[in-house]
Amino acid sequence: MERLGVPATLVMTEPFTRLAANFSATLGMPGYPAVVVPHPVASLDDGALDALADSVLTTAEQRFTAVSVRA
Repeated sequence: MERLGVPATLVMTEPFTRLAANFSATLGMPGYPAVVVPHPVASLDDGALDALADSVLTTAEQRFTAVSVRA
């Protein structure tokens, strides 16, 4: 999406960081930043999910508003 000029970010849980790093390198975007949250999230209730989202909101906003230098 960023190659098309659309700000994007990746939000994932900790166990997937290596997979995402390998995949982004394969796609020619090594070091692509991600917002990483603790695993698991599926068992969290609404309140815990809200708190988790609040805890990464600033980081996610920064990623969406950053100027991408990748082409």
